[in-house]
Amino acid sequence: MEKYLLYILLIAALANANAQNRAPNDGQAAYYKQTGVVRNGARTAGDNTGQFISFTFAGCYDSNNQRHEVGNGFLAYKGLQNDIHAYNGRSYWGENTAYYFSADFNRLNIYAPDGLIYVYEKASAPAGVATSAKIYVKPVEPRREENAVIAGPDPIYTDRSDNRQIIPPPPPSPPDHTAELRRMQERYTRLKQLKAREEQRLEDTYRPVIDSGIAKGYFDNRNSIRETIRLYERQMSDIQREARNVGGSVY
Repeated sequence: MEKYLLYILLIAALANANAQNRAPNDGQAAYYKQTGVVRNGARTAGDNTGQFISFTFAGCYDSNNQRHEVGNGFLAYKGLQNDIHAYNGRSYWGENTAYYFSADFNRLNIYAPDGLIYVYEKASAPAGVATSAKIYVKPVEPRREENAVIAGPDPIYTDRSDNRQIIPPPPPSPPDHTAELRRMQERYTRLKQLKAREEQRLEDTYRPVIDSGIAKGYFDNRNSIRETIRLYERQMSDIQREARNVGGSVY
């Protein structure tokens, strides 16, 4: 009898541990609006774009309003501590991104790998918005010419009289955002290409006279293309704003 009681208690303990490790909100989705960005401890206004986030028993991911993933990645649930739900994984901002939700899931802080913190608040999605604003686009790899000349380092000049190196003291270095701006330019260029493709589709599918039997499908298709173009334009505008914030530009 004691053997069976011990067996039942063990099953109950395992089931309880399993339940504690399950992420909340399984099967649900919510829209979060960006209200702020924290850089080096100073908060500035957010860009007011939004992300749909869908939840599973194991974690969460960026999605559209139908809970379909958008290719940004998946973040695993790490548990609840100090009334904060922690998730970690890959997202629009890269590998090892952390999502921290308040206990009631009304507020979200996104800790990006580059050190920036994005502040989001739960909100109702605006009319006509059906997917997340920030969707990762894989950059196009630049081609390298076979006979390209690779510049070497600058020489170190010396004073021939005593062979001492003449090296002026370096000026204080400003923060280097070169790599960050290069990634922004690659994303911007790719989005510009995708936008141009959709604009060409819109032009190619234009018909001056439409039969009443196909009018609805025709206009629905063109409205869908226009919405895609507007999505790309919003993402391009976001990248331009981010570039200006670090003192650069994209084109």
